[in-house]
Amino acid sequence: MKEIALITLLVFLCGCSMATKMTVDGKPKVGDTVVFKSSAILYSEGKVEKLEGGKYEIRSGNNIVKTDAADVYPLPAAGTKSDVKAGDIVIAFSREVHWSGGEVKNITAEIVEIEPVSGQKLNVPHDKMIKISPAAIADIKQNMEKRGFDDAGKTKKPVLPKDWKPKRGEKVAAQWSFGTWHVAIVKNVNANDIDLDWQNGWSDGSVAKDKVAPYPGAANAMPKVNDYVIVKPVNETAEWRFATVVAVSGQEAEVKFGDGKTQKLRNTDLIGLA
Repeated sequence: MKEIALITLLVFLCGCSMATKMTVDGKPKVGDTVVFKSSAILYSEGKVEKLEGGKYEIRSGNNIVKTDAADVYPLPAAGTKSDVKAGDIVIAFSREVHWSGGEVKNITAEIVEIEPVSGQKLNVPHDKMIKISPAAIADIKQNMEKRGFDDAGKTKKPVLPKDWKPKRGEKVAAQWSFGTWHVAIVKNVNANDIDLDWQNGWSDGSVAKDKVAPYPGAANAMPKVNDYVIVKPVNETAEWRFATVVAVSGQEAEVKFGDGKTQKLRNTDLIGLA
């Protein structure tokens, strides 16, 4: 009888000890490996070191990250089956300790196909995917819409001044192979392409003539409402941003970016696309 009583006491004490590490709402506890939000569309794995006042302290590699409990998710147990549907927004394992936000495209008994905001599809087991909060879903959807907006802009060509011909030494805007626009200096004009000195530190390269436009100046033509444009960055090493024109007044245009924000700009700040 004494042995039974002792065992019962030990079980009780162990249970109490474990309970002190559990969160009241069933969220991850100290020592658990979790997946936490590191940006609007990216998540990382880490180990919970502290939980206090609705905030987690999580060790990820050599870093300690503080984040809200709402942005922390338990690592799914091996073999977990999901109940997601095509069109749902989730996060999925991509590589090492990194997870990406994206849209569910297809589901089989073993694999879930997900298209991340990056656009490169992932095929993951059900236990390498996590359903997330409405706020996190909204962040990912906004970034997916921006990607679609920018992708449309990348297919368009610059509206060039009549009879413009690039010259050696001229500063221009040029479209890189990934579709983004950057400042460059013309090194040489060839029969079919133009040699460029990229001002963001990239190695020199060549692009087709229809992917190069003169740097905007006072004589730059104003685009029309609904036109796509590229907007000059704050410094010459940065990427130009895609936008659409929502209003024009004289030499000033109001443009809207892929994230929904608007800005009023002069004709010297943008280049029209068509």
